[in-house]
Amino acid sequence: GWQKNQTNFTYSGIIEVYIDGTKTITASCNNGKFYGDLELVVDLPRRSTIKAFSHVTGWELPRTVFQYTIGLDPG
Repeated sequence: GWQKNQTNFTYSGIIEVYIDGTKTITASCNNGKFYGDLELVVDLPRRSTIKAFSHVTGWELPRTVFQYTIGLDPG
């Protein structure tokens, strides 16, 4: 599953988005849509949960990799 402190990019699939436990949207994800991007720059609790409604393909970018890439000390 996807964890805190990273952003996620999707190539294909259908996801459901829940905010504070309430379902807000079912979305088709393709062409690199992303979510969790705020996690790359701030350390706040997540309010949303993403659940796969179908098979989803994609990749994740951990905060430490992002910070290293832009020259910040992740420690």
